[in-house]
Amino acid sequence: MVTVAHPVGLLERNLALFPGWQLGRQEHRQGIERRDFLGAIASVKRATLGELELDVLSWLSAQWWAQGAPRGGVTRFTWYGLATDLWATTPGWQPGGRERRMLQDAVDNLMGAVVTLSGYNVHTGRATPSLFSDVHILSSVVGKRQRAAGDVADATHDGGLREDTVEVQLEDWLVAQLLGDCVAILDWQLQRELSGLAKRLWCYLAGRGPDFTPATWPGEEVLTITLNEDVYAGWSLNSARERNNRARVITAAARIVDADPRYVAITVEPRPDDRRRYQLRATRRVVDVDASATTASTDAQGQLALVAITG
Repeated sequence: MVTVAHPVGLLERNLALFPGWQLGRQEHRQGIERRDFLGAIASVKRATLGELELDVLSWLSAQWWAQGAPRGGVTRFTWYGLATDLWATTPGWQPGGRERRMLQDAVDNLMGAVVTLSGYNVHTGRATPSLFSDVHILSSVVGKRQRAAGDVADATHDGGLREDTVEVQLEDWLVAQLLGDCVAILDWQLQRELSGLAKRLWCYLAGRGPDFTPATWPGEEVLTITLNEDVYAGWSLNSARERNNRARVITAAARIVDADPRYVAITVEPRPDDRRRYQLRATRRVVDVDASATTASTDAQGQLALVAITG
C-alpha cells in the first residue's frame, strides 16, 4: 500500500449514490425522478445537477474539511482557486469570466436544488425505508456584490479572481453526515481525469464502498451489481436497447481500470441465475485507510489532514 498526500474530493455517500446526477451529453432536465439502487424513488427539483455540480460539491466538501470541518458548515474559497483546481492543465493557466460564470451557476444549482433521498431520515442519519427526506445541499452563499448592468468598471469594487473570497454554507444534515462515517473519499486527480459515465460509475462505486466483500484472492474485495433499467437510468443511460447501455458501461469500466490503480477489474457478465440478464462485477484492492483520512486529526497548522490511498 502507498499513502500519497495529495488533494482529494469528498462526497457524502447518499449523494454519491444519488441517481439524480445528470452526467453525459443529453439535455439536462430540472425535474427528474429515478429509482435508486434500493429501488426507492429519488428525485431532484428546481435545478439541474450535472458533472460540474458534482465536481464542485466534491471540492467544496474537501475544502470544508481542510479548513477544520467547522460544525457551522461554512467553507471559504476563491473562484480562482476553484477554477484552477478544476481545469488548470498547464502552469500559468488563468481562468476568465466564462469559467467564473460557469462556477457561479454550479454553486447556484447546488443551493437551489431540492433533492429527495428515499429511505433515509436526515434528522437521525439512519436508513428508514418508510420515509423520505427533501433536502438542500447548500444553505447560503456570501460573495462580493456584482456590478449592475451599465455600471462603470471599478477594479476596487470588482476585485480580482485570485482575491475574490466567497463563503458557502453546507446544510446541517450534510455536515453531520460528513463528520460521521458516511463519506466517500475520492482521488481528486482521478476525478478530474475521468468524465461522463466513467466518472459517474467511479463515484457510485466509491459510495458503495461498505458493500464490497472479501474476494477469493487475498487482498481483494468485490461488489456485484445487477444491471437493469433503473440502474442504467440512474447512471444517465436511457437507450431503448439494453445492449447499447451495457456497451457504454463496459467502455466506462475500462476507463476506470486504466485510470485507477486500485481497481483490478470491472467486468460485465451474464448473471448466473439468468444468462439473458447481466451484472457488473467490480474487483479492487483492499487498502488500510489512514486515520487522518477519516478522523479529525489536525496538523501543525491546525488543519485537518486528508490523504488519498492508492494500491
